[in-house]
Amino acid sequence: MRLGRVEVTGGFVLLWALLYYLDDTGVLPWAALACALHEGGHWLAIRALGGDVRQISLTACGAAM
Repeated sequence: MRLGRVEVTGGFVLLWALLYYLDDTGVLPWAALACALHEGGHWLAIRALGGDVRQISLTACGAAM
């Protein structure tokens, strides 16, 4: 599934659903926020060095720019 420059694979959606189902403590939203901030730091570093991000892929193994 493509959302503009972001590609989300089926494996990512399945993993997210499994983690959401198994999360009894409510830590999943905080972990997702931490991951988003972490990847945002990578994006800022790429932009600061003059690079351009054409696509972001979210897979069961992680994110790739």
